Amino acid sequence: MNCWNSALNNWRKEYMIRINRYDIQTIAEEYFNHLDNWRKKLKPASPLFPFAGISYRTLRELILCEPAKLANCQNHTGIDAEKFPEAYKAFFYSYFVDNTKTVNIAQWLSKRLKIRVCPYCNRTYTFTVKKRRRNGKVVRIKPEMDHFFPKGNANYKHLALSFYNLVPSCPTCNHVKKDKQIDYHPYVGHLDGKEDPYFEVTVKSSTSDGCIFPNNPVVKIQNSNKNVDTLVLDELYKCHSDYVKELLDKIQAYNHSLYEPLINSFQTTGNTQEQIDKLIWGTPIDDSQFDKHPLSKLTYDILRQFKVLD
Repeated sequence: MNCWNSALNNWRKEYMIRINRYDIQTIAEEYFNHLDNWRKKLKPASPLFPFAGISYRTLRELILCEPAKLANCQNHTGIDAEKFPEAYKAFFYSYFVDNTKTVNIAQWLSKRLKIRVCPYCNRTYTFTVKKRRRNGKVVRIKPEMDHFFPKGNANYKHLALSFYNLVPSCPTCNHVKKDKQIDYHPYVGHLDGKEDPYFEVTVKSSTSDGCIFPNNPVVKIQNSNKNVDTLVLDELYKCHSDYVKELLDKIQAYNHSLYEPLINSFQTTGNTQEQIDKLIWGTPIDDSQFDKHPLSKLTYDILRQFKVLD
């Protein structure tokens, strides 16, 4: 068997984990409309009311500020930034009526975004579920909403309600990050133009007969950034050694002479290419699907490393 080529200088490095929604602007507009309707119902005398003296246009500019411009989005005259974090909590606990159904804002947004996996770590599912128990109580399960620019930071309190500052995430990432500043935004990528991180596994050696893969492979994250450091992703991914070992075993088993016939055999069952990839590797390897399947980015990078993917 020929060794998979593990040279990295010829393979294209993809982004880490990106929120990839073609209709994201439509969702942002819907979010703003819900917020504006809630604002109109909130009494100006309320201690939560932070909108006194702010025009509709100014509020819209703040709430829908583009993700790449959030860092430089200034507080406006008339905005009581100190009240924005509490207003955020009140808004996300609020409800609106949709086709006679009462819908919670936080539940609505999580479900509307359809983000199935934490975009910070790509390790944990973030499903949105609502179920009424026999005793009548409603159980709601949803991702936690992280503020990319922390609402606890005095410089960013006015962004507490801004749509692109809200990142659905798993409890682990949200709690570890807290009020720390990171530099890779799931909507736009690196804010400072750095090269994106990628996963790599080191083989023990290679021979003319094949690669000798380690029994306990260690995953390394190259081009580490503040996200990796703050969320301790390097240490967390070391815990996935068993998954990587299974993946390497498949790579070694499905050498170039066998891989194409394997693909062809699955095609006879009527499966799509995405379904075939999932059957073989355990996850789709389309980079537009990273926000839907755990460990998909890790799988993708290792398959690229060993030239399974072009």
